[in-house]
Order: sequence, then C-alpha cells, then structure tokens
Amino acid sequence: MAIDLFCYVNKNKQDASEIISRLQRCYVDLLTVSYVFSHPAEASTIGKEIASDYGFNAITQFLLSLNVRSEIARMREAESILKSAFGEENILILWENELKH
Repeated sequence: MAIDLFCYVNKNKQDASEIISRLQRCYVDLLTVSYVFSHPAEASTIGKEIASDYGFNAITQFLLSLNVRSEIARMREAESILKSAFGEENILILWENELKH
C-alpha cells in the first residue's frame, strides 16, 4: 500500500532541496527511513493547475512517501515538520494529490 503526500512549494528547486536536506539531517529516523522524499522538480502544468485549485502558486513539487507501513501514525508529525520548515503559507500538502492536509 503506497501512501504519498504531494507537496507543492512556492520556492525554487534549489531552495526546496536545501530545506529537504536539512530536514533529513535533523530527522533521520522519520524523514529518511519511515518516510522518503522524491527529488524536488519544477511543478508540472497539471501540478500547477491542481495547486491553483487550492489558491496556491506552485513553483516546485515533490513527494513524501510512506516507506515503513507501521509508521503511518507519524504522518501528521511529518507534515507538521514540513510546514514549519517551509512556512505554512509556502507549502501545499495533498494526500494522494486529492485531499488537503
């Protein structure tokens, strides 16, 4: 069972990568083992359209995927860390690219 959080940010790829790298160093068990990141990429046309449906201007997108099934209960913790690191107004998190978190 795959569970992915689709993350859209209004930062460029380099800035997003730096923030993700910092988070992976600070939260090794959670954000490199239990959950894993895809590489940030420029937001696709469809991704930008999905984000705009939520009133968000996406520049970059990436996934945060559940890697250890027994750690699903820590999803809110992972989301909170992302929102804190990027700034709540700078990130849109969608569960399976459909439900806003």
